[in-house]
Amino acid sequence: MSQSAPDQTPQRERSASMPAALVPLQRRRAIQIAPGQDVVIQPRLPTEYKLLIWSSFVLNLVLLLVVLIGGTWGLSRLRAAEAALNAAIDWQSPAGQRLQQLRRDPAQAVAALRWGVGELHSAVNGMHAAHIRTTIPIDQRIPVRLTVPVNQQTTVLTTAPVPLVAPATFTLPGGGGQINGQVALNLPPGLELPVDLSLTIPISESLPVQFDVPVDIPIARTEMGDDLERLQRLVAPAAELLDTP
Repeated sequence: MSQSAPDQTPQRERSASMPAALVPLQRRRAIQIAPGQDVVIQPRLPTEYKLLIWSSFVLNLVLLLVVLIGGTWGLSRLRAAEAALNAAIDWQSPAGQRLQQLRRDPAQAVAALRWGVGELHSAVNGMHAAHIRTTIPIDQRIPVRLTVPVNQQTTVLTTAPVPLVAPATFTLPGGGGQINGQVALNLPPGLELPVDLSLTIPISESLPVQFDVPVDIPIARTEMGDDLERLQRLVAPAAELLDTP
């Protein structure tokens, strides 16, 4: 009793019996979903996706070229700067030997940098909180020009005989009439006389002035205060970073 052999029909022959629309062409692919059943698909991408893919590829290529060219240029500039630095520095001098020592021991360079930045930060903080304290001597002559009004009653004392000559009228007794004449007399020394003063006294003089002025000026309130605050803001991050172990 003969058994029917399994279907050995080649894939190409089975596909040939399918409608013409499912015959695999270029860029088509046949997928077997069951014995004797094939599905022919043709993947297609929209034109917009193709443009995006090609644009991304070109952009990545351009960025890669820019990175390569920029890295090469930067490396060349770094080497040129290093060569110029080596030519400018006298490595046999104390400073050059110190630089060579720091290059051989980076930890020592970091420690020196930490110490220097810490000292700078401390100095800037100290300057910002400092005061200018001093004593300014004043030794000058100040001109004085003014008019002083005087209006008061006072008593003066004569120091020498004061001659007086004044007109006088004499009346004769018994209806004898009047005689006009003058009276001359001397006021004795030491006589107190009441005087009513009403005058203005002009004064034009220069007066000597000598005294010391103590001065205490906080630097934070001067014009240097703003610059010191800016310097603090610049140095503080570096000091905090170097203090971090």
